[in-house]
Amino acid sequence: MPWKDYDPKIAMPTVYQELSEWGEDIPTTDTYAYSFYGKSFNWVYNKLKVCESQSLPCGPVGTTPTHFPVIIKPIINLYGGGNKATIAHTPAQYEAIQEGGLFWSPFQIGEHYSVDLIVLEGEVQTTFWFRGEKLQLGMFDYWELSYYYPFDLESYVIDWVQTHLYNYTGCVNLEVIGNVITEVHLRMGDIDRFGSQPLMEAVHILYNAKTWPIIDLEIPETFYIAALFGQKNTKFSLNNSLAEQIFKHLTYFQLDDLDNTDSNPSSGNRLAIFCDSSFDTVFEARNIAIALLKPDVDGKYTDCLTNFKDLRI
Repeated sequence: MPWKDYDPKIAMPTVYQELSEWGEDIPTTDTYAYSFYGKSFNWVYNKLKVCESQSLPCGPVGTTPTHFPVIIKPIINLYGGGNKATIAHTPAQYEAIQEGGLFWSPFQIGEHYSVDLIVLEGEVQTTFWFRGEKLQLGMFDYWELSYYYPFDLESYVIDWVQTHLYNYTGCVNLEVIGNVITEVHLRMGDIDRFGSQPLMEAVHILYNAKTWPIIDLEIPETFYIAALFGQKNTKFSLNNSLAEQIFKHLTYFQLDDLDNTDSNPSSGNRLAIFCDSSFDTVFEARNIAIALLKPDVDGKYTDCLTNFKDLRI
């Protein structure tokens, strides 16, 4: 099968059961994409180089930041989730960090976007923008499909991709905070969650026929991805069969590995996501999941959530 390593046909079998399986590999995770593309393109996973490409002040840990606060992250992180990310507000906090493989750059403020781009031979064909409602560092309340984003920011993103990914064909996902590109991924971000068979078939054609078909991609007018995080070092449980019945009305839902008690980010473990075109539906589903999870999710991860209603009481 061409979808490596995450397969939409397995994740959403009732939606993508007719999705093509022939042809070239289609990278769907950073770990696979890094090896698949090799040095021609995989340099974009080096966040220090991405910062330098935008003429931002930055440097490996051990060099002196030009101003504070700075965010400190691994130079390369193929596992996502804000792994080892931290903020240093003062020189003393920065000097306390003594670990190789990290770098600093200015702490960005402003809207956080995840942008999926379709690129054909270095030319951007179309973009899909998701705006993130942030919680603590590395955690999100929800993402929403957005058609309202700064025009100059879109131009900046497209120019960067067409300048630095010359001759690239495939999906690209960028994370943008304020007016700065903070991360680049040579894969899809969240467009597979739409449950659009025509869109995913078009992606398959992009990789295999090196063309982007002009068809109705069946993109929803609204779409929301609500996330749920819980406390570290806690093994949660939720009946999978029950969840399948309760949440089957959603476009998509995913229970993460609830046995993993120490995943990224450092501030909390992601437990689940809930996806649908209805704002109310995704948050209602999340509230139900919170009520079903055992042991209880700590209040500091739930009380701050949009439309949270405690159904445990």
